[in-house]
Amino acid sequence: MTVETPIMRDQRPRVLAIDDNEDNLALLEGVLDSCDLTLAGSGPAGLEIARSSHPDLILLDIQMPGMDGFSVLQALRADDRTARIPVVLLTAAYRDAESIARGLELGAAEYLTKPIQAEELRVRVGAVLRSTASERELARLRRDFSSMLLHDLRTPLESVRLAVSLLGGQAPEDRRKELVAMANGGLIEVVDLVEGLIEGYRLDEGELVLDRRDVNISQLAAAIVSRFALIAKQRQMRILPEIAPPDLRAYADERILRRVLNNLVGNALKYAEPGDIRVRAVIEGRRLKVEVIDSGPGMEPEVRDRAFDRFFHQGRRRDKHQGGFGLGLAFCKQAVEAHGGEIGIDSAQGRGTRVWLFLPCRNS
Repeated sequence: MTVETPIMRDQRPRVLAIDDNEDNLALLEGVLDSCDLTLAGSGPAGLEIARSSHPDLILLDIQMPGMDGFSVLQALRADDRTARIPVVLLTAAYRDAESIARGLELGAAEYLTKPIQAEELRVRVGAVLRSTASERELARLRRDFSSMLLHDLRTPLESVRLAVSLLGGQAPEDRRKELVAMANGGLIEVVDLVEGLIEGYRLDEGELVLDRRDVNISQLAAAIVSRFALIAKQRQMRILPEIAPPDLRAYADERILRRVLNNLVGNALKYAEPGDIRVRAVIEGRRLKVEVIDSGPGMEPEVRDRAFDRFFHQGRRRDKHQGGFGLGLAFCKQAVEAHGGEIGIDSAQGRGTRVWLFLPCRNS
């Protein structure tokens, strides 16, 4: 049995074993042959190696002359360079409950008493490594989420700041209405983002109950055109609804469906070139098909394939204020699938982008 972890499939886990007994170190080498094992014969030597190489895991014997394992563990936890390295304590002498409690209180991940069975050691080491890998991945996702959220908030807040600044200056009277609309649009975008995050979380947790009813797609498209009219005009673009038949209806949660289409049209306005954006809706078979189509530069395959990832930043920018669509499209995917539908993207460089979604009809 080998020791495996989710994030180390292409490399062997790096383990440091600290023990003054050469026979014990040789035994560990044989048992953990799937690991990249480094050996240290004393506490001070082990500390030096840990600080310089930062292993994935430390196996630490307690009963050592001079500096025992408890002292080494204290030193590891007191140093920022080694404070987060998981430590498994090994001992033949300190088997009492008080010693075990002391080791765990000092920050050991596991406390194993000798003689140790080879299979048990492999299992315990693998479990600690997997737990540590999961914690690191969660920390990375939190950092990515914070970065994405700040990134997506920056653009609308900058629009609000600019509009308010111009309104407080010497803006001509005929521009004031436009500036107020600009500030209002930015605030609406911020509110939409925050509400989308809340609803996305509720979808994740199964707490959002969809309020399904008949939704007039033509009216919904008209509201979206009205909402984005100023932005579309500023960017020399048009939003063209193509609903057939005109009284076509979806059986969906209107608030959620509106948020989905707002995200899709907003992304098209953000990334497409001047031209037309078409919002199409038709019945295909027993499903409602909705498309948002632009004639922009399109996406590279790697961007298209990861577009619905919650933490994926879109790298194409027309100016330094434009950024990612990870949060918005991730919500769209959650929302459509919560309705029992599916969503996807057809896009190629130089050929524009078509985002499509299918929703079940009322009687399907």
